Amino acid sequence: MMHAMQRTEILHIEDDDLDALAMSRMLANSPGNYELAHAKCLAEALEMGRANKYRVYIVDYHLPDANGRQAIEKLVAEFPDSVIISHSGSLDEALHLEAIQYGAVDYLCKRDLNPETIHRCIQQNLLRLAQAERIQELLRCVNEQHAEVEKQAAQLREQNRRLERLNDTSRKFVNNVSHEFRTPLCVIKQYSSLIGDQVVGSVNPQQQKLLRTIEDRVDDLNNMVDDMLDVSRIESGMLAAHRDRTEIENIFVRVLPPLRQRAHLRGVEITETIDEGLPQIFCDAEKASRTLINLVSNAIKFSPNGSVVRVRAAVNEESRDVVVSVEDEGIGIPEVDFQALFQRFRQGEQGTASSTKGFGLGLHIARELAELNLGELGLASEVGVGSRFWFTLPAADNWEIAKRFLLRIQDRSGHWVQLISLRLSAEQDQEVIGYSDEVHVFLNQNLRRHEALLSTGEGQWLMLLAENESFASFTERFMRQYDAHNRNRPQGDLPQLLVADRGCYSFATQQSTLKDVIANDSQSAPPSDAWLPVGLSSISVMERRDTPVER
Repeated sequence: MMHAMQRTEILHIEDDDLDALAMSRMLANSPGNYELAHAKCLAEALEMGRANKYRVYIVDYHLPDANGRQAIEKLVAEFPDSVIISHSGSLDEALHLEAIQYGAVDYLCKRDLNPETIHRCIQQNLLRLAQAERIQELLRCVNEQHAEVEKQAAQLREQNRRLERLNDTSRKFVNNVSHEFRTPLCVIKQYSSLIGDQVVGSVNPQQQKLLRTIEDRVDDLNNMVDDMLDVSRIESGMLAAHRDRTEIENIFVRVLPPLRQRAHLRGVEITETIDEGLPQIFCDAEKASRTLINLVSNAIKFSPNGSVVRVRAAVNEESRDVVVSVEDEGIGIPEVDFQALFQRFRQGEQGTASSTKGFGLGLHIARELAELNLGELGLASEVGVGSRFWFTLPAADNWEIAKRFLLRIQDRSGHWVQLISLRLSAEQDQEVIGYSDEVHVFLNQNLRRHEALLSTGEGQWLMLLAENESFASFTERFMRQYDAHNRNRPQGDLPQLLVADRGCYSFATQQSTLKDVIANDSQSAPPSDAWLPVGLSSISVMERRDTPVER
């Protein structure tokens, strides 16, 4: 079924009656549905247009009260949403161009007019007008949406500022409370120790036990303070890892003796086993120690009197990770509760005494610290038998470390990694090499979250940058940090460091190349002219090398 064409109202402005009659007949005989009105001058046309709002104006180029330019410009200004078509009896192309320049959408020569021509001209320009109006409507909608987005963005920025202030306030609060909390705890422990050591008089065995219990509870509270600080740093993204090569024995020697004293007070024995032939590990020893402390403390809490907590270090033959496990003889944990145990402020229900109460942060933090050390933490338990918690520490293999580091952060780094070699400027000078440990500490302390440091030899390092930062930007930043460190060093400046760009690689598509560069960094050092000095008057070096790395 065909629908009737919508009627279009047209005002024809023409002072010649014959031309006006001819236009009326052509529109009547055209395929369109037109309603035609007539005006003999511009003034009459403006008055009629204001009253009726015609869709199309066909205006003669020569009117008694206006020339072509005046008529077109006035009509366009008065009726911007209408189609303005100019016509005259002249075939002059210049007249056509003038009409378009003044604002008409088309120009018709009276000599060439017929019903089809006039109809086609009107319909084409109505279509253009409709499309222009549609575009304007879309632009209006886009502008409104843009304004709304800007409004929401401003609100989000304000909310972010408020959240940052709240976060900063909460962090300061935790730090202040922790500091104020530690001070009396330290005094309590020191006085208890003095009394227990009989500095101020004799103490009988029962009193000794009570004093050691006080010290044990103070240690519990100190651990809670550490937990609060760790959670605050984890949530704010300020908990950095200073990873280095070490031995698992060093961590056991540091952690287990004080834990044995605590276990003894609760009637629990701690045994340790370190398998032979364990590889050197790569981790932040302080955070690995905190992980072990939390797991052993948790095992002691939930172990019955007279039981044994077994701590063991073994190697995973497949991954070459060192696996540290803590096994207790408690009542066990139902498998349905496994995941909940690692959530903040959650504890298992196996405790029976008030002494097991805490913040429920220990296991949550232990998992975060294990992951920060590029390992993982797990649990196996059997109700009525006991539980076994374990965490892994990666072996000190540079490529394996780099791969785990990049896998851990690749979602945030975009899969790209920038490699930078660093070395002391006089590798054969033993006096300079003697600074290697201090430089290593400096490098570790200035790492960002998306950066990792690998030692490739005495006084040699390879840095991985998984952020979108050019070599030039890194070098400039690194120079400022090194110069600031030297200014505050009482013994004088550290030796000059040399840095070299080893390239930027896609972790997703260039793993083989990346592995070769990392595994052979010390054997395939860059040429001598590729190294830039840092320290000892190296500020002007960026004037020579400031080209960003191309990816």
